[in-house]
Amino acid sequence: MYIDAEQSPSRRPEQVARGFLATHGRAFGIASPHTGFTLKRIRQSCGRDQIRLRQTYHGLDVFAGEIFVILDGTRRVEAVLSDIMRNTEVLDNLDVQLTPTVDLQDALANASAFMARLANEEDWRVQAEDVTAEHFKVFRVSEPMIYDPTIVGRNGSPSLVWKVTLGPRGGRPIEEVLLDAFRGKVVFSWPLTQDALLRDIYLPGGGMFGYTPCGPLRGGEGEGEGEGEGEEGEGEGEPPCVDIPVRTESYCSPTEGEGEGECSCSLWTGDEDNCYTQGEEIENADLCWEILEDAYAFYYNQHSWDSYDDQGTPISITVNAFLMGNNAKWYGEKEFIAIGHRLTTDDIVAHELTHGVTQHISNLIYAGESGAINEAFSDIWGEFIDWLCDVTDDVPADRWLLGEDLEEWVLEIMCTLTPCPDPPVALRSMKDPPSYRMPDRMGSPYWEPGGNVHLNMGVVSKLCYLLTAGDTFNGRTIRPVHDDIQDSMHAVADLFYETEYMLSEAADHQFLFWALIFAATLDPDFLGADWWNLLYACQAVEITPLSAVFEVNIDGSEEGRLVSFTAYGDCVLLKEVVHENCTSVQLARKPEVPEFIVEVEATGEIVARVDGESGDLYLKGDVYQSVYHVAADQGELAFQLETDFDQPEARVVIDSSGDLKLYGHLWENNEIYEG
Repeated sequence: MYIDAEQSPSRRPEQVARGFLATHGRAFGIASPHTGFTLKRIRQSCGRDQIRLRQTYHGLDVFAGEIFVILDGTRRVEAVLSDIMRNTEVLDNLDVQLTPTVDLQDALANASAFMARLANEEDWRVQAEDVTAEHFKVFRVSEPMIYDPTIVGRNGSPSLVWKVTLGPRGGRPIEEVLLDAFRGKVVFSWPLTQDALLRDIYLPGGGMFGYTPCGPLRGGEGEGEGEGEGEEGEGEGEPPCVDIPVRTESYCSPTEGEGEGECSCSLWTGDEDNCYTQGEEIENADLCWEILEDAYAFYYNQHSWDSYDDQGTPISITVNAFLMGNNAKWYGEKEFIAIGHRLTTDDIVAHELTHGVTQHISNLIYAGESGAINEAFSDIWGEFIDWLCDVTDDVPADRWLLGEDLEEWVLEIMCTLTPCPDPPVALRSMKDPPSYRMPDRMGSPYWEPGGNVHLNMGVVSKLCYLLTAGDTFNGRTIRPVHDDIQDSMHAVADLFYETEYMLSEAADHQFLFWALIFAATLDPDFLGADWWNLLYACQAVEITPLSAVFEVNIDGSEEGRLVSFTAYGDCVLLKEVVHENCTSVQLARKPEVPEFIVEVEATGEIVARVDGESGDLYLKGDVYQSVYHVAADQGELAFQLETDFDQPEARVVIDSSGDLKLYGHLWENNEIYEG
């Protein structure tokens, strides 16, 4: 975050932003003369201009490289948030060429083969036959662009790539990949469909399909090879069906001579004359209609946001869709929703609609940390809309649960695919993510770096719960934004909404933290003590920028890792158990075994030892968890781990009495140590 004193009221916002970056760019990692920016969006909010720029290098787009410049009412630069390619040395030195050397068609064949491997690994099949590269086609290929793995949280150097959109033959685009323009290999990929639950795919035609784009009254499997659309004997892999809306704003009656399900739509009539259903009540279609009305109203009344794209576009949705694993999905490429059998609940429908909103605001990449944030946003608005939805009567006990209105037999099926308590009562909990084996903080044993977006989403979900309802968690006591939980909900929804406008496509949780902090400075609900309350909540879920982990490793290998002392004040035993109040014999060195020893400098006494064979932690004293001010109260300091946020603050201490004091918790076999 950067504050600039120069006022520029007469200059256009884009000019101010570009001028500032030209002068101060090195502070944000802009060193190469070949680095440039193209304008992506200018937005005015709270009397400020928000300029979103896309990074380029030698005129080529940098994948997901973005920088945000925020100006106050006098056109003074108030803040800068950047997520860009900083190290351009290999490009500047011409170690990486900017012209492809591999044949594009060969590279595209590799992309189709990659999709086939992915399909077989994740078992996208409906029938026993394997999926092959021939089942996929390329929908779109970009111009060459630069891919820097560090922008998406990976290791590696920049390279030249094509962005390729693929999907099943006869189906819709479902995956995007980046193809290395020198080796023709896939270096990064992410799905274009966002799910409420676990990931699956559709493969229309030939008996290998999951979802076919037909209304719930019609459907089938197409095997014809002829031409045309919507008739039996369609083109390759097309199902013999037509998208027929079940409910539509343009209710109408069939004109004379028209076939069943066809409309002239020249007249508006009531529900009983809806020609698409011939007056028949279809429970899930009618229920979904009512839920969408409430979801639309929430976005419009709360955020002045119109439909999923803020353009008032009609929302297309198919209910009772045949989706492998019975799922719910937002199809981002074609912008429509599919809801599986008996999954039409207010929070699930609103969850999928929110994926559409996210696509049009931040377009968070559906992979890694940005994908987890994407999923969490859908749960946040899905839950808030659930509270206010007139379709179901939620009681306070149902708050913070996702999918709690599903029928018991549906929950039992879904919980074979995703971790749930026994017996299952919902699909997820925002209040208690670990009960569903999801992390509630970044230092949790359930956190998977770069892992499943449907698990790692628990961190932001927990943050939303803390800010809205308030609670004591991870050594911090968080107050709700307002005493009335409905007022608190509206304030938190506005905070996350404003924050999303300042997120890059590849935003990680640390980027989210800075965006939240700045959004809060613009919001009267987060002034003074409430701003600090937000900071404490972010610290509790551990998304604040902190120092690195201190790890006990006897040989530098993955198998040699024994104990992690995290910057969040946790001690995680990776192998075995802890022993308290140990004798000098138990604490004595084993010269023949590599060990981690903590000894008092003045006396040479060993007060803590990690056994290199077993991985056990031995302590002369006791374990103290959730210590708000970690310090060596008894005797002198023997070991300390600090954070570098704001000012040094101890998170882990072992003192000369052998007491282990933790700002967080001791984790033993993936459970908090009970002592």
